[in-house]
Amino acid sequence: MTSSIKNRALRLAELRRKSGFTLREIAQQVGISHGRIDAYESDAEVQIKKQVLEKLAHIYQTSVEYIEYGIHPAGKEGLSVDIAEVGRYEEKQIARIRVPVMPLSATASFIENHGDGFHLVEAAVAGLEKEWVEKVSGVRYHPYTMLFRISNNSMHPNYKHTGKVLCSWVDNGNWLYVRGVHVISTRTGMLLLKRIKSLQDGKLLLSSDNPEYGDLWLPLEDVLAIWKAEYKTYEPAE
Repeated sequence: MTSSIKNRALRLAELRRKSGFTLREIAQQVGISHGRIDAYESDAEVQIKKQVLEKLAHIYQTSVEYIEYGIHPAGKEGLSVDIAEVGRYEEKQIARIRVPVMPLSATASFIENHGDGFHLVEAAVAGLEKEWVEKVSGVRYHPYTMLFRISNNSMHPNYKHTGKVLCSWVDNGNWLYVRGVHVISTRTGMLLLKRIKSLQDGKLLLSSDNPEYGDLWLPLEDVLAIWKAEYKTYEPAE
């Protein structure tokens, strides 16, 4: 699968735009000047060292081949497919999946009640940026699988600010049994990354890994949706 963006400089600029990072933030993570990053995004003829390409590929959750040639992994390495099309293929055929990215600073207005459960508003999800992630064995890639961008330090040091975590959709019939780190959407419009400790008297006990943040009791009836935190796709350096 080949990208429609033919120019390496344009691909790098697009990857950074989708990541949400500034020139200076990328430069700091790579360990070079922001002027050099700007040059990479402006001139496709500028030479980029192999180790720099590898760092950029890691930050942007892509491959060196994509940055250099616009080629997504395919063939022996498996297919690259959109999350909406995952069900059309056998799991062993897929190597990378394109999923929507939702900032945790957003509201829960992209969720609606259809009477038989809660669903994502298709128009809202269609407007989100998407990123490629490596498929991990054992993870359920539901059509509502999302990448959440962390927007505070409440789960530090395990989940850092600006990091990204892939989360799988939890059917509402399983809400009584969820434990561990999840993203919870509430009727009041909040999106929370918290550790679910227990369910008592119809309320979820939500805790933060950062001791500076307190616990929260959330009535189950106030929950709109829950996603299970599966794995981090990006973690910023300290």
